[in-house]
Amino acid sequence: MAATLKDIARDLGLSVVTVSKVLRNHPDISEHTKKRVLTRMKELNYQPNYAARALITGRTWTMGLIVPDLLHPFFANVAKAMSTGIRGQGYGMLIASSDEEPELEQKEIQQLLARRVDVMIVASAQSTTESFRQIEEQGIPYILLDRRFQELPANFVGVDDRVVGLLATSHLIEQGLQRVAHIRGPEVSTAFGRLEATKRLLRPIRWRLCQIILFRSAPQGTTGRNGRI
Repeated sequence: MAATLKDIARDLGLSVVTVSKVLRNHPDISEHTKKRVLTRMKELNYQPNYAARALITGRTWTMGLIVPDLLHPFFANVAKAMSTGIRGQGYGMLIASSDEEPELEQKEIQQLLARRVDVMIVASAQSTTESFRQIEEQGIPYILLDRRFQELPANFVGVDDRVVGLLATSHLIEQGLQRVAHIRGPEVSTAFGRLEATKRLLRPIRWRLCQIILFRSAPQGTTGRNGRI
């Protein structure tokens, strides 16, 4: 039979509350008591029952991360950094990929809501905010990652894409280049912001600007089409 907090508390002559506080790394527990409890947990191969804890606390100690492409180096590094950051904090992570498909992202959000994650981090492939209104209705905190919605006042971690576009285009101008091609990915805020900045900077000096829009045609690859602004 699996060891319980009651077993550990009884063995050490402590209260269940004290043992529970050790698990939560509570500051009012002495280092001596922490060491005793952790040693006994290791001896008994104690594994926390997160399902039981969730029933009591209303928290699942899980975070949900949805990204558009798990193979993309940027999002892979984000997932790795987040995993490292929560390690040792008692949290687990559920990771999903939308494959840049809005409908699939909506389904993944519903899955995470059904699993009652404590917080959700999303790099969205959607063009509307309906799914995020649903998250808000469930009372789940969420953070937009890399991609944002201007009409949605939400916590956001990313860069100012207009500034990125201005920096990149200004660099080309400083190099004396006179023909610029703008390569754009999916129709999300990162692409729109950078394109807007590029057009704004180039129009006054009447440079020729070609736009190449890249879009996903299948999970295995991409294709593209040319257009002129």
